[in-house]
Amino acid sequence: MDKVVVGSPTRTTMENAKTKHLPFMYQARAELAKRGIAITAPRIRRFEQWRLMEKIERTPKGYRLFTESDLNRTILIIALQELGMSFKEMQSAISVMTEKAQKVIVEKYLSIFEGEKERKEQLAIEASRSIKTSWLKQRRARG
Repeated sequence: MDKVVVGSPTRTTMENAKTKHLPFMYQARAELAKRGIAITAPRIRRFEQWRLMEKIERTPKGYRLFTESDLNRTILIIALQELGMSFKEMQSAISVMTEKAQKVIVEKYLSIFEGEKERKEQLAIEASRSIKTSWLKQRRARG
């Protein structure tokens, strides 16, 4: 199972992790960002403190090593938070959800997020075109 490092791993950290025979390492925040989700280390720390996540394995330098399961749990918690659940409600929901149910929620959340991301990108392109067109019209009007 792949491991993911949260923080800014140094070359030494990466080398230390490789000697432990981890198949692949990358930053969890970067991986989540690829999926359209922003997260901070303090937010992850809160998830651990609230016992919504198991304690995540760490490198000797203290960087968290995420498995794909850890990433999915993080996304699940974020999705539940966005639904307005309190941490106690999240604890209850997670404790009764099967692994399959959790995976379905994560996949649905990511698909919604991806659609939203594409819509925002399209809006940005349209806004950029509109601004450029307005600028050109103003410039032509000035002569």
